Amino acid sequence: MNLLAKYGGYNHLANILVFITPLVTVLLQKVRRPINILVALCFLLLLIFTGARGAWIVVGAYIAIFSLIQNNTKLTKVLYMATSVSLFVVALAPFFINKGSLFRPYSTESRLEYWRQALEAVKEKPMFGSGPGTFSLVSKRLQISSQFSSWFAHSQPLEIAVEMGILGLLAFGWLAVCYVRIMLRALHKKHFSSDQWTTPLFWGLVLIFIYSFFEFVLSYFVIWLLFWAALGVCLSRFVPELKKKSTEYSLGISIGIICLFYLLWTSSNVVALLTDRHDLPLLIAPFDIVRAKAYLVITPPSLQDERIKRAILYFNKRDPDVLYELAKNYAGIDQLQNAARLYEKAVQSDPKNKDIKNTFFEFLLTHQMINEIRDELVLLGSSGLNEEWTPKFYIIGLEYINKGNLEKAVPFWQAAASLSPSWGHMWIEYASLLLAVGQRQEARQLLQICQKDTYAGSHCREALYYFDKDEFPPIGFYKNVIRGLHRLGNS
Repeated sequence: MNLLAKYGGYNHLANILVFITPLVTVLLQKVRRPINILVALCFLLLLIFTGARGAWIVVGAYIAIFSLIQNNTKLTKVLYMATSVSLFVVALAPFFINKGSLFRPYSTESRLEYWRQALEAVKEKPMFGSGPGTFSLVSKRLQISSQFSSWFAHSQPLEIAVEMGILGLLAFGWLAVCYVRIMLRALHKKHFSSDQWTTPLFWGLVLIFIYSFFEFVLSYFVIWLLFWAALGVCLSRFVPELKKKSTEYSLGISIGIICLFYLLWTSSNVVALLTDRHDLPLLIAPFDIVRAKAYLVITPPSLQDERIKRAILYFNKRDPDVLYELAKNYAGIDQLQNAARLYEKAVQSDPKNKDIKNTFFEFLLTHQMINEIRDELVLLGSSGLNEEWTPKFYIIGLEYINKGNLEKAVPFWQAAASLSPSWGHMWIEYASLLLAVGQRQEARQLLQICQKDTYAGSHCREALYYFDKDEFPPIGFYKNVIRGLHRLGNS
């Protein structure tokens, strides 16, 4: 394990060090032998070399609280507080010093981005989530750039909410509350007094749980297994004391909900592996987004069951990938209105997905739904469309102009100009259209903006000169140039 590695290699060590922090403090508190002091110093040295700032903050906070509640000498309290303050200073230093001097990259920006992705995913599928292990897929889809996706949400509650929905998060939350109540009651009644190591073991669990709120601690199976094994050890010390049926019922209900979710999900995947039927898994776990996509992609549109598609839509009404596949399937069986409606919802759910938006507009153009294209340009804008749409929008707008509908041509030429900001001919044509519909001031502002462009600037400066002299070219002056480029692009 390379402790000074800039990318990975130290997370498990940081997790384990956070977990054993209470054990180390108790060891140092009981007997201050030289060997115990050496163990404590090695512990701190390893903790610093992990480069895990979140672990430093958690351990520093615990040491500070431990020093305040324990009956220590003044010198011991000062040493504990000095250690705590040092950890906080080292952890918070990146906010005030050169970020490049740290052991590992400064990760606050990326961490906040992962949390944003998680919150967006929860908004899309709030109740049941997108399924276990799917955060990486969600992150890749919602990332702001190719470098901002992650396997984990860097927050266990957020990751559970994304993958199992609010219901799953509530089930886990209630389970955690029940366990904490049991532990605190046992601590209050001193059921751990016969075993001096059980109490620090419990507080180690608490630290790991807190740490998991802003780090992917429990996303690793080895740490998850350690967590539950330690919890079982703590519970085993006072199982005879669990007499209240309300607590038993609460634990049973929470565990039952979680087990039911995983049972349905596992059964769905087993059926998918053992059979060639893609509808049966959805009858078992209709919330499973992976099985839903498989059904829509593999099953021919003509053979798909309308009831299953309605169920898929109900459980995935804000998932853009599912909406996109449903739209393509409805388009394949010529249910054009349903297809257009679902395409629109898919674009609204994921406005940054260029493939979905371009496919939607291609669908509308293929089926000559020109009015719908105009409405979508007004509603959604042209952002995300490919530049090849510029001549297409120009020609559609020109057809409206030839019919005398100048106002209807405005959204098309506006989109064409915005998609090709360095194409001076298109800017000038759009300005001439604005001038024709009585928007002289807007036309002049458009040319002023255009003249700042590196490539289109010379054309627009010349056009602005003639504009001020009222010698501006008429609509369609450059139509042969633009049409020629359109034919060249299609050849």
